[in-house]
Amino acid sequence: MTLPSVEADVALFGLLINLEFKPQIVMLVLAAALAAAGSEWLIKGHPKPVRSSFVVEHWVIPSFAAIAIGVVVIRIPSSPQLWLALVVGAFLLVAVLTAEFIVAYKDDPRYTNVALALRGLAFLLLTGSYFAISESQLRAIFAVPLVMIISIVVSWRLFHLAFPNVPKWTWAALLGMLTGQIAIGLHYLPLSPLSTSLLLGIITYQGYQLILAHVTRGIDKSQIIESIGLSIIALIAVAYTA
Repeated sequence: MTLPSVEADVALFGLLINLEFKPQIVMLVLAAALAAAGSEWLIKGHPKPVRSSFVVEHWVIPSFAAIAIGVVVIRIPSSPQLWLALVVGAFLLVAVLTAEFIVAYKDDPRYTNVALALRGLAFLLLTGSYFAISESQLRAIFAVPLVMIISIVVSWRLFHLAFPNVPKWTWAALLGMLTGQIAIGLHYLPLSPLSTSLLLGIITYQGYQLILAHVTRGIDKSQIIESIGLSIIALIAVAYTA
């Protein structure tokens, strides 16, 4: 069964914008909502004393993972590769939900390692989101706010993992606005979508590390090495794909 697309013309700031809502978009939104609901159900059923009244932070990465998996799966034609992608995607989503379950309890001995894995996955998904926005060739008036919103939401979640007892929205908004300002400049440069997404991803990562160092009043040697190493790799990749 093929579901029809829905189109609508919207006037915004003197521009006539044609919006097309495809069935794939609706399914991705539903998948993200189901992932968020599953994460909340798991957290509220945690046997340890967790903040079960406020679990919004545990929605972010599962929702992003569900959308990322869906974007990949809908591009694969009906074949054995499709079933393999479904199995791998399901395993990844279960792993993300399991990780969110573990980090919900701060005294879990696995918390540090699992939080580190979630952070890496979050930045990977964030860079993938930047790539999807850049590849869609949206106008700057739409692309830049999307970049800002995604950056704010994901960084807010990461700050929850890094320093739970410090206000996060201010720092997340600051990082999101910084990323948005840079996204405006990159939007008009003759760069490939992959190069643009890598630059935005490494800038967001470095901004996160700087804020983390400021809030925690220090940065250790391993973080410095990690930041420099990832920056070099990203810049080499940008130069190769520009």
